[in-house]
Formats: sequence, C-alpha cells, structure tokens
Amino acid sequence: MKGGTDDDNICLMLEQHLKELHGQDNTNVISVGDLLSKEITKRSTIGQKINEARKNYGYIPDDIVIELVQKHIEESEKDQDDSGQSNSGWILEGFPRTRLQAIALQQKKIHPDKFFMLNYADNLSIENLKIKLTQGGTGAKYTNVGELDSIARNAITEYHVNIQGVKEQFMGNVIEIDGNKSKKKIVEEMARLLTLKDSNAPRKPPKIIMMGPPGVDLREHASTLSGKYKLIYIDSDQLVKDFIRREGEQAHDLRQVLKNGDMIPDDHVIRCLRERLEMPDCKTNGWILQGAPTTVDQIGMLKELNLQPSLVITLDMSDHLIYEKLEQRRFDPVTNKYHYILSENVRDEAILARL
Repeated sequence: MKGGTDDDNICLMLEQHLKELHGQDNTNVISVGDLLSKEITKRSTIGQKINEARKNYGYIPDDIVIELVQKHIEESEKDQDDSGQSNSGWILEGFPRTRLQAIALQQKKIHPDKFFMLNYADNLSIENLKIKLTQGGTGAKYTNVGELDSIARNAITEYHVNIQGVKEQFMGNVIEIDGNKSKKKIVEEMARLLTLKDSNAPRKPPKIIMMGPPGVDLREHASTLSGKYKLIYIDSDQLVKDFIRREGEQAHDLRQVLKNGDMIPDDHVIRCLRERLEMPDCKTNGWILQGAPTTVDQIGMLKELNLQPSLVITLDMSDHLIYEKLEQRRFDPVTNKYHYILSENVRDEAILARL
C-alpha cells in the first residue's frame, strides 16, 4: 500500500464482492491501519510509539506491526476442519511493507493464496497524501506547504525502497495491478484472479541443481533460468567468498586455501549451502544452484540434510569445444564475469587490461 491510496476501501469492496459471489461469509479484512489505530486508543507504550511514527508519516517499527498482524491471522485461522484446514479466509491490507515483515510471514509459514500489489502514479499518491496530512488523517495536521510536499515525497520514496525488498522476498508470487483504474474494475480483476487455480495441491517451489564441465557457461544459463522463473540464484563459489569476507580473520585458513587455488573442504561448502538454502526466500520461491555438489561426499552431505533437488540439469559439450573455449576464456575481477576474447571480440581497453 502506497501512502495516500485507498487500499482499505478496495479490500472491503473485495470482501463484499466475494460474499455475494460465493454466498459465504467466511472472509474477513485485516487492516493494519485499523489494528494500529486500536492500539493507539489503548494508550499503551506501544500505542505511543505508533502515534509518534504516524505524526511524521514514518514507518511503524517492524516488530510492533509483525506481532499485531500475526496475532490476528492466528485468531482468524483458529476455526479448522477435520483435515486441519482453516474454515475462514482473510484479506490482509497494508502488510508486508518491508523486507523484515515479508520474512516474518515466511518464517511463520503464512503463505497467501494471492499477493496483490496495487501500483499508483506517484503524483496522484503525493497529492492524496498531502490532503490526508492537512486533514489530520495521520494524527497531526500540517499547514506549511513546503513541509507538506517534503513529507509526502519522502513517504513515497521510502515506500519504493521498502517495497522492493518485499517484491524480492516474494519474487514470482506478486501480482501487480494498475491502481489508477476505477475501484470497481480493480475489485473485479482481483476476484477473477482469485478464481484462477492451476491445481488444488500446494505449490512446491522448484529445487534445481545445474551441473556441467568447465566452459559451458553454467553461471549464465543458471542466471537466465533464475530470472525467467523467478528462482533464487545461488553460486556456491560466491557463497564461500561471501563467508570468508564476512568472517574476516577467523576465516584466514579458508582464505589461504582459496588463494592457493585449492579445493574448498566439503564441510565448508555444505555449511554455506545449508545456511543459504534454509533462508525463507529460498523456501518460498525455490532455487537454482550451480557450483555444487562437485564430490561424492558433498552429494551424501546434501542427502543427509534433506536438501535434495527436485531436478538436476546436466549440460554437456564436446571435448574439443571445451578446450577451445577454455583457451580463450579470461576472468574480469571487477564484473565477476568471464569473457571469451576471440568470439566476443572484446575491444574495451579497460576491460582487456583487467582480464
């Protein structure tokens, strides 16, 4: 939800539309704005923090919002059938607004059927927000024109920065809708999309390992698939380098192994992989891994950790083509990319100097 928009009214209209469409009264709107307002009326310490943030049209601390939302979702899903499925549904408005809030949803294994994101023109959002600020809709009234414009523009900028983290965390699951259309058309489009289901079975995020000999451009192919199917791309070599950089002097021995061009010990590779593959974004979106496993022991370790892939892609190439590509392959340490100096006909002097 972008500042100055009317998402709460749209959610209420969607709730009513679904009730009329299905003749059922088991879907409730959970509005974060309403939850925060109720907390303010309690005059609690948390309510005071919310009120102060609202006066400046700033973001409410993540921990406060996460606790309130999780509590109401859990209450909404208490009524379950014999199979453990909830008998009621919910429409959550205004959450998640930050990456941390998105991660909190994933960690609690709360997976929405659909994730709608309404996109509004910035100039319209700014003007609507300025009206709300002058009317005291955020808990404080503003009359200074310069101050109004500054607060509104900063709020929209902050929204774009934070919502990017949410989109990355739910990559491939966000349905973006043009919010500049009429409310009626927006609600109808949402209702139509809610009826579209590929399967009654829960979505199983893909777990893909891509393998192949040197020279077959595993990074390029894995990265392309990652972008096309919205998977998390994981390069095991980069994971190890990031680990060494993060640990500093404590990873001195490992840094020396890497510097000498020796094989990184299997247990270090698998430890880095385990940490990354168990992160919420990988569990939600699926992943594609290249660079590991490279040994039988690594395969055994992955099996023991129950990190088995749903698909293994093996790329192959004739030996003479591999030798030919490797002879002309050069690495650019700045862009972390390989160049094939003959076939690519690299002319940039700065790049050539780095290769």
